[in-house]
Amino acid sequence: VTVPCPYWSCIMTEAHPGGKLPFGMVLAFFASLHYFHYRCDCLPCRTIQMWFGAGTFRNWWAWFWASLLPLWLALLIKTTYDMELLEFVQFMFNSMFGLYYAFTE
Repeated sequence: VTVPCPYWSCIMTEAHPGGKLPFGMVLAFFASLHYFHYRCDCLPCRTIQMWFGAGTFRNWWAWFWASLLPLWLALLIKTTYDMELLEFVQFMFNSMFGLYYAFTE
């Protein structure tokens, strides 16, 4: 089947609910990297501690997660649902309050 545009610019950028493994892998990779960076305080790793500042919590990890998670979430939503982010947030907000009012009446 031929498509009017290249595969990577047409098919891979369409919004569809499947194929979210790369999004999970990004979180798993950086979470494990963060864990090993924080917990690497053993004796054979003294050189790594000195070079990379491992073995203790670093403030730049908080900045990293604070910048990665909103971007990750926006990309996840845009590749799953074919709507603008503002429309999606309004839809979710209305859905949550609709459920709340349905259960409180």
